[in-house]
Amino acid sequence: MWNRKKITLILGASMMMLPQCAFGKTVGTVNANVLNVRSNPTATSSIVKKVYAKESVQIVDLIGTSDVWYKVDIQGTKAYAKREYLTLTKADGTVKATSLNIRSYPDTQKSKVIGSLKGGTNVEVLYKVNDFYKIMVNGSAGFVSSQYIDCKYGAYISTQPLSNVGEIPVWTGGTTTTNSSKGEKVVDTAMKYLGNPYVYGGTSLTNGTDCSGFTQGVMKIHGITIPRTSSDQSKVGALIAKENLQKGDLLFFGKSTSAISHCGIYIGDGKMIHASTPSTGIIISGAYTSGGVPLQVIRRVI
Repeated sequence: MWNRKKITLILGASMMMLPQCAFGKTVGTVNANVLNVRSNPTATSSIVKKVYAKESVQIVDLIGTSDVWYKVDIQGTKAYAKREYLTLTKADGTVKATSLNIRSYPDTQKSKVIGSLKGGTNVEVLYKVNDFYKIMVNGSAGFVSSQYIDCKYGAYISTQPLSNVGEIPVWTGGTTTTNSSKGEKVVDTAMKYLGNPYVYGGTSLTNGTDCSGFTQGVMKIHGITIPRTSSDQSKVGALIAKENLQKGDLLFFGKSTSAISHCGIYIGDGKMIHASTPSTGIIISGAYTSGGVPLQVIRRVI
């Protein structure tokens, strides 16, 4: 006898299809009283089975672009389900940034970073709120910027209003890495030299250094070797998006990414510490421009 609670959707080959996600299972819940599962992706084709309200359906493929159907296989029988009658409550996704911050709340200004994910990490997308996804990895949940998650079902995942969302204080996902504690140690070290002199070509953190000598010297204290010049430093380490800045990240400024002329260390709250000019020495200032020159590159070497 057919068990209406277990429906597995499989790949089809008869129409244009989007590439299959490689991780886990995408799940939809029937949002109508009855969902007719049909023999072909047309509303006039014969009904193969019926699925009822609030029952879960596994989804592994999309068919079409404007008139979207899911292809199903029920006990070896090929069938199709209309997309709008299924609310996606879980979808496969993959991190497409080099490193992606996990936040406690879906708001960059009102949240804290509670962890990070390496590029290529597989996640479960639970829902979307504004420009964030709530994701889950190994049973632990958090919020990430949706633009850095590759998920073909992103346009169809369920949404939640911000008013329905609470803060998640702790991330315990086992496959994640976070450099926040290391970054704070780097910042603590850099702050010890606040007010010390700037010397062009210098590398002494106490007697005088230029911008790249400062970043190189601070990182050396933590056992990290980076090149001497700001231009060369801007080419090493993980490339980081501005939305994912963490304490200890290196900031590089210039007319373009190929014309880097200055660097500093991010200390949080939109600020950096850097060896600025002979008249100012090592100071704290805004992290997004330096002397009118824009931020071009962010690197993480810790």
